[in-house]
Amino acid sequence: MRRSKTQWRRTMEVALPLLLLNCIAFGQTKEIEITVNDPRPLAAAIDKLEELSGIPINYEDMPVYYEADQKDVTDTVARRPPPAGYRIIVARGGQLTVPILVDATTGKLNDSEAVKEALFTVISAYSANNFPGGFDVEFYNGVFFVKPVRYRDEAGATLTKRAVLSAPITFPEEKRTISQTLRLILDQISKASRAEIRRGTGSDGMGELTMGAQSEPANHVVARFLAPRSAPSVASNGTNWDGGLSYRLLFEPKLGYALNVHRVPNSPRWAVPPSKPYTPPTPRPRTEGPGAGAIEAR
Repeated sequence: MRRSKTQWRRTMEVALPLLLLNCIAFGQTKEIEITVNDPRPLAAAIDKLEELSGIPINYEDMPVYYEADQKDVTDTVARRPPPAGYRIIVARGGQLTVPILVDATTGKLNDSEAVKEALFTVISAYSANNFPGGFDVEFYNGVFFVKPVRYRDEAGATLTKRAVLSAPITFPEEKRTISQTLRLILDQISKASRAEIRRGTGSDGMGELTMGAQSEPANHVVARFLAPRSAPSVASNGTNWDGGLSYRLLFEPKLGYALNVHRVPNSPRWAVPPSKPYTPPTPRPRTEGPGAGAIEAR
């Protein structure tokens, strides 16, 4: 039996809203592929996830002790002949290609759940490609933490790894300069973890900050330290530490650890509000004094 135009119209009036609600509820995604070729393939992939989401993803390197996981790049990167016996050694790394799901309309990772799913996908691909060690993910107060849970020792055996920044640290709450606060945090981490942590790029700054810690995981302390530096409205002990910055605790075979900080690409914290259009002053007539009745701009 054929339906009349009126019946079709009524059917579509009911079906279209239901279809729209279904799309909103379950979301529409598409698959894209990210490819990196880097001494730290997982860190490089995380950089791409940050760019796709604008959400901070903090990362701690796995230490690289096993010789087969290292690469001598002295002849490639040295600008002049190095001193006798000095070699530049980095992690070997390699290429990592991972398919991830993004929003079909924006091509982005629109929320923390999408980022979490992408992170687990990338970490699984890292392990499946036989890269050394292993990593886990934590989401807390609006930011992610990727930390090592396994590594290879000098003999190549895979062992359990306690992340350097999982060590609890304590220091009194006081107002200090940014530089003093950072130095204190790094000193406390070095003592608690027995691994010296150097300042890396972007980790210093101007101004003052009031903060302290009481047996708090070091990665949380660093995240709290970063949050109010770029977004003063973000409370240092609040429930959202997304200040548009994230850290990279990187390990070099001959140099040890260094804490690097960078801006999160596409973070709303760095969005510049649009400027208001210029509005010319409204002319108003003078009501008294010389030239009364003349038009003046205000």
